[in-house]
Amino acid sequence: MSDYDMQFQEDLEKAQALSLESLALEQFRRQKLLSAADSVCESGNSSSCRRESFETPPALPPPPKKPPRRISSTEYSRRDQ
Repeated sequence: MSDYDMQFQEDLEKAQALSLESLALEQFRRQKLLSAADSVCESGNSSSCRRESFETPPALPPPPKKPPRRISSTEYSRRDQ
């Protein structure tokens, strides 16, 4: 394995570890926020406690696909030249 390949592999492993760490931290923060919301709701300090307001919003749908680009007759004649 060349030096380039070894460096690439090391960088890839670091990136994957960082990604997993970021995911774990985000899950921890979300869980902490939910447990804090639950404790407020259980203590009766909030008359209108809704758990949904603390959850992650649903993902947006993908944008619509663009129709294929049509070549105008002038562009088509330019391609032949």
